[in-house]
Amino acid sequence: MSGIQRSTISPIVEELLGGEMAGGGRCSPATPWTVPTFLRLNKDRVVMGMAIRPSQFTIALADVNGEFLSQAIISTHATAKAALAAIISLVEKIVSLVPDKTM
Repeated sequence: MSGIQRSTISPIVEELLGGEMAGGGRCSPATPWTVPTFLRLNKDRVVMGMAIRPSQFTIALADVNGEFLSQAIISTHATAKAALAAIISLVEKIVSLVPDKTM
């Protein structure tokens, strides 16, 4: 339906399967000579997003389906060193709140 060539899709699917971002299983044959593979996103994988603004940092975790699992906001610090330390601490805190997921 998308018009994307099979030769374009195959390497992307292989990368998703290899990185455990997706899983697959066999479906019933679409035609006598092909057997399509059904793909699903691995809900145990998460992604982290960060927004850095002049007044605050926002860090959030979501599963691969876009459901937010955790979010935290802190004020910006005066120095780069203090800001980096605060971001690292916040990332560790956010990750610890979702221990059964894989980044």
